[in-house]
Amino acid sequence: MRILFITYILFYSNFNYSQKLIISSEFNYSDTRIDSLNHQLTQKNKTGINSKLHYQLGMAYGYKQEIIRSTQHFLFCANDTNVYNTEYQAISNLMLTYIYTVTGKIEDRNKYLSIIAKNYTKIKNDSTYYSSLSYVAGYYSTVKHDLDSAILFRKEIINEGVKYIDSTTLQSTYFNLASNYTTLRNFDSAFVMLTKGLEIDPINKLNPNGINRQQMFGLHLLSNNYLQRNNKVMAIEYARLFSESALQQNDTLYVYHSYDNLSMIFSKINQFDSAYHYKYKALKMYKTYVNTDKQKALDKVNIQVKYEYDKKLDSLRNDKIIQEKNSELSNEKQINTIIKRTLLIGLIILIGLTLLLYYLYKSRKLISKQKKQLSKHLKQNDLLLNEAHHRVKNNLQVISSLLDKQAGLTENEEVKMIMKSGQNRIQSMALLHQYLNNEKSFYSIGFETYAKELCKLIFDSYFDQSKNLKLIIDVQEHKLEVNTTISLGFILNELLSNALLHAFKNRTFGSITIVLRKIDTNLFKLTVVDDGIGKQTKVDPLKRSLGLELVDGLAWQLNGSVITKSSSENGTKIEVSFKNK
Repeated sequence: MRILFITYILFYSNFNYSQKLIISSEFNYSDTRIDSLNHQLTQKNKTGINSKLHYQLGMAYGYKQEIIRSTQHFLFCANDTNVYNTEYQAISNLMLTYIYTVTGKIEDRNKYLSIIAKNYTKIKNDSTYYSSLSYVAGYYSTVKHDLDSAILFRKEIINEGVKYIDSTTLQSTYFNLASNYTTLRNFDSAFVMLTKGLEIDPINKLNPNGINRQQMFGLHLLSNNYLQRNNKVMAIEYARLFSESALQQNDTLYVYHSYDNLSMIFSKINQFDSAYHYKYKALKMYKTYVNTDKQKALDKVNIQVKYEYDKKLDSLRNDKIIQEKNSELSNEKQINTIIKRTLLIGLIILIGLTLLLYYLYKSRKLISKQKKQLSKHLKQNDLLLNEAHHRVKNNLQVISSLLDKQAGLTENEEVKMIMKSGQNRIQSMALLHQYLNNEKSFYSIGFETYAKELCKLIFDSYFDQSKNLKLIIDVQEHKLEVNTTISLGFILNELLSNALLHAFKNRTFGSITIVLRKIDTNLFKLTVVDDGIGKQTKVDPLKRSLGLELVDGLAWQLNGSVITKSSSENGTKIEVSFKNK
């Protein structure tokens, strides 16, 4: 029922020059039923406004193209209460937006678009909700000029609301997405959206008279898209199909747009005779579209304004002659008055300047004092932060030494290895605090030097003289935030330790390569590769080591992912993609 009505609204609201309201025949009420509804409304109004009755009457009068009466009922329904929670209120706001669009009342249209954008999350009915999203997208596109938000809302309609909307609404959403991408000059994405939209309701090129207005809009976008992508032949073909369908359906406005579109295309491909021909036809068609009665009224207004202007000009000329004669008689008196006024104004200005200078002096003195206090506080904060980093580093070093001593008191190799892993993790944090203290930065750190120092520290802690292992570090200099660096330091510690401990069992030589690359604006990839023995057996996911669990958890915190590739022939390659928070 209502979904069919909303479909028509979504389709025609995309065309600012549509001249009639398109409402489902469901609301083609008889005069008798309309009288009955009005009688019920009269009785109900004694106790309060009835949203449902106003909604039904608004639809009924809208179907009969009685726009004024339809608008009155929708306004009553929309303003029934201060709580935006009924489907009738939601659809009334959609309908008022549509009516003000087709009648050219842009300020009122924008007002109700804003109401829809503010309250759409409160709508309970799914079909009405996703229909409202289309208007919210239109609000961000036409009022806010925020195309990114408009695109996000339209994608939500396609991805999540497809089961609540019909094919006409879906095609309209694809076409509007294509229009947004065209504005952003992303012509490839626009072409994909146009293709998907045309697949929903394919165009029959052999029957231009059967092409509806929405499909004509798609043809217009497709023609321009082909032109932007230098496919001139297809651009002209679809532009002519657009023109032919508009002509056969006697759509004056679209005929004008199609001629104007053809003129632009031929102009861009340097066929100026054809461009001039279609521009001439477009202007001629535009004249037939313009309301001649309004033009005549404007001409009368112009004539009247010109007459009033000439009359006023003659009066001014006469006044000037009289003033010149009077000025000759009272010249001396006027000069004296001007001198007195000038002196008075000068005195007032002098007093004002004196007060202003005094105020500026006091303000500058106050600002200087505040600046000194602020500088003092900043220095104190820097000293406190430096001291904090220094103490944290020292405390971590103490903990590391305690772990080392504790490991020396046991003969259990597994316990010693656990102690060493914990010691390395603590050393990575202590090293970071040392660099923060040295660089006097509390927000970011250059990762290259830190990574090299950390890798050397880990490599030395697991150094085995019986093995000839080579460590290759290829890390470009990037400023990473402290939280990112901490997590990445832990990840690097775990992966390098894991490679040194397990990758070269029963091997006396090999290499480990560490690479950090920036692959997008805020996206990085850390790769740790060894040419060791790889995974020899399938690992039970329930028995994964703490280190690997820690790597997965830290990668998740960085909005990243971990990919592991391992074989007995090529060793192990672990890629960690992450974002610099």
